[in-house]
Amino acid sequence: ELRLMLVAIGCGLLVDGLAGASGWVTYAAANERAWIAPVWILALWAAFAMTLTVSFAVLQRHLIAAALVGLLLAPLAYLSAARGWSSVVFATPQGHGVLLLGLGWAVALPLLAACARHWQGRTAPLNTLTPGETR
Repeated sequence: ELRLMLVAIGCGLLVDGLAGASGWVTYAAANERAWIAPVWILALWAAFAMTLTVSFAVLQRHLIAAALVGLLLAPLAYLSAARGWSSVVFATPQGHGVLLLGLGWAVALPLLAACARHWQGRTAPLNTLTPGETR
């Protein structure tokens, strides 16, 4: 799981670093250099990666679904953080930042799910099989 956390931190550096560098997204407690993602968001990336081995293990077998989850749901988390805690600020029009984050997560989440699947050395936990699906 340490390898998965390190890959997730790398994804966070790329996705959130690019978002910060674009000027479309600004993070609370950010570094002086906008292109370096803040430590707190990298910690969230690492923590989220751990859910891919249990709670979101189903995404290991369904990488297209992982891409769609990344594209559509990850930006909602950022919008919630912006609205609820002011930890993220989107430049106007905020759609640019939302789209950039969605695209980044649409690539990062399937990558992380594939890494989790590979490093676990199995196709997926038994509890992720859909009804009627067999190994």
